[in-house]
Amino acid sequence: MSVMVLTKSSGVIYGAFVCAQTGIRMSIAVGDFDSVTLEELSLIHHFADEVHTLPKDKDVSDTEYALSLTFREDEVVIVGGLGQRLDHEWANMLSLFKYPHVKLKNDHHSIFVINGTTTIKKEKMYCSIFPVVETIITLKGVKYPLNHHSLRALDTLCLSNEIISDEAYIEVDHPVLVILSQ
Repeated sequence: MSVMVLTKSSGVIYGAFVCAQTGIRMSIAVGDFDSVTLEELSLIHHFADEVHTLPKDKDVSDTEYALSLTFREDEVVIVGGLGQRLDHEWANMLSLFKYPHVKLKNDHHSIFVINGTTTIKKEKMYCSIFPVVETIITLKGVKYPLNHHSLRALDTLCLSNEIISDEAYIEVDHPVLVILSQ
């Protein structure tokens, strides 16, 4: 899977090659680099200040290893972490619970975890919210508002709620996965 993690320009696996190929200087490139040729790896080394080469057999994904290096960042955006392999996409989404400063983005989606009270500007039309544990939720500024509603773990009640105001207000008492879609 092609994954690029951008945090002050870092590249993961093939994403590091994409950065290097387009002339983007990376502070860190991470991966087992099994999806690049030796020539492409050489280019990555040329455009990265540091290269972390990981073994092919490991207990953590290349992306999660890269995320473990980003704990000092305010926000990390993963570009290219959606779209090819569902198992990797799901692992990337689960990693958002462990690294709440991370967002997954592509042309059609913005995916992140929230906990507490948040307002979301209407950048996409639909907002889906998925709890992994039971949570109490309040939603305002959406077509189907809720007021202190109890959502069971893995409940799909909050699928495709249309954002009808300039901002959607969300309040939860436990972390939830949020997917904004067009």
